Amino acid sequence: RKDWDSVGPAVNRLIQDYPQLSFRSEDVYAAVVSGEAIYWKAPEGFVISTVEVDEFSGEKTFLIWLAWSHKRGKKNVLKYYPFFQKTAKEVGMEAIEVRTPLPEMRQILVSAGWKVDTVVYRLEV
Repeated sequence: RKDWDSVGPAVNRLIQDYPQLSFRSEDVYAAVVSGEAIYWKAPEGFVISTVEVDEFSGEKTFLIWLAWSHKRGKKNVLKYYPFFQKTAKEVGMEAIEVRTPLPEMRQILVSAGWKVDTVVYRLEV
């Protein structure tokens, strides 16, 4: 709660920059306050994570739902993913997942050992 004055505007900026996102900043706040999501603070910005459970296999995935950096292009994902990988493993997750509309993230993540799982294409009707 105490960081929301700085986190809230960043979430609003993400929503403004990526209009395909269906949630509002209030949804993010509520998810964190209720314990449904976790807010991780770093000097460079923040990450909000949650857990997704595959309805068929029961596999648990540590989902990096939102990530914000004060300065883009610093490859903070590479700096912090070992921490998140260790944390996810310690709490029984099978994998870590990042979803992004940024095409440049593909090369960054794949070169660090991540695999492309699914690409989603959407057509409005």
